[in-house]
Amino acid sequence: MTVRFPQRLKQAVEAFRGVTTSPRYNAGNSTFIAQLASLDPSKEPIYLNSVVASLINFVWTSFSQVELEIFTKDTESDQDEIYTGPVRERIKDIYEGNIAGETRDALEFGIALSLVTEGTAFLYKVRDGSGACVGLQYLTHTHCSFDSDEIIRYTSDDGSYYRLPRTDVIVLKYGRDPKDSRRGFTPLKAVLREILGDQEASEYVRAVLQNFGVLGLVFSPKGETQVDPSTISAIKANLRAMTTGSNRGNPMMFGSPMDVTTIDSNPKNMMLGELRKDFEQRICAAFNVPSVALQLASGLDVSTYNNVKTLVRVAWDNFLIPFGDRISRQLTSELLTEFLPDPLYYLGYDRRRVDALQDDLDQMATRISGLFQSGIIMLNEARKAMDFEPAENDGFFYDLTSQSQIQLAKARHIEAITHRANDRTEI
Repeated sequence: MTVRFPQRLKQAVEAFRGVTTSPRYNAGNSTFIAQLASLDPSKEPIYLNSVVASLINFVWTSFSQVELEIFTKDTESDQDEIYTGPVRERIKDIYEGNIAGETRDALEFGIALSLVTEGTAFLYKVRDGSGACVGLQYLTHTHCSFDSDEIIRYTSDDGSYYRLPRTDVIVLKYGRDPKDSRRGFTPLKAVLREILGDQEASEYVRAVLQNFGVLGLVFSPKGETQVDPSTISAIKANLRAMTTGSNRGNPMMFGSPMDVTTIDSNPKNMMLGELRKDFEQRICAAFNVPSVALQLASGLDVSTYNNVKTLVRVAWDNFLIPFGDRISRQLTSELLTEFLPDPLYYLGYDRRRVDALQDDLDQMATRISGLFQSGIIMLNEARKAMDFEPAENDGFFYDLTSQSQIQLAKARHIEAITHRANDRTEI
């Protein structure tokens, strides 16, 4: 299929496909990213913090276990049905990037990155010549700002910009920014100090290791020995060359007596390991995610084989499921309504294949089985509740393990036969 774009939108799409994720600190409401600089002069953005990166990766990889589907609301049952009409394949093509736009993996990674670090994700609707949406293109949130409620400005790396109609951009929000209701609010903004502290601790440990594991040394000549400035500079340069990089640990010799004093700030005494674990826990707590789900040290120290699966399940219940539901509701209002405006239909993530949620299915199967064996529901009602096709029989199952069940099955069978006979008489 050949996709034809209006010239201006074609240029915009071409520019979007060249987007990088380099931070632009003056774009939109993302100025807080500029504060997240470690001692490293490169000033690492927030998504390069190891805990934040683990959180983004956890969201992204978890999304691979679910499928975006169209559901039909069922007012007579708790179990909504998956819509199987022609629009289903069209939505899948758009989301999977089969016609135009991002691949699903790239799209979902961008969504996870933007919602976790900024609270707002922007998806451009790629349209064909007739104006129909045929794909989605992720826009880096640091490049997007609101000119007005109806216009979103995208600024490229070279300073050029494009003004896009709000109707052509899906804006996904995590919460709501109290200063700008058009944007979301990431919980990371509440734990910036912890992120900065983790960055500083990481940089401190790196600097210590780079300096052959010694925090700092003071060399002073013994007695009346005088050392001129040029000699001091030569000693420092020689010391650095002999004790850093691949030469770390080499013995040192001096031509004159020297006192060597170590600065008393042992990393062990500073308890940096415990301090970083506290940072990890606070950052994870902002998203209701147990740190063990991200394989962080603060979680692994208290984890056991038996509780890891339970804690991963907690992460799904408290974070991933609400996170996915918010995205699907916004995609319903801004994407699905272009194809199915009927409120009977909505987009949602099918989570039946998620390993961490299988306990739910086991518990449901036990409950449904108990209701069926007690005679409260019929076989096909039980099969429907467990998402099985109806059985091609009277809808009963004869349990011959007890006399009471045999009598119950006979009574229900006679009732069904009588009911069908009455129906035929009425016809």
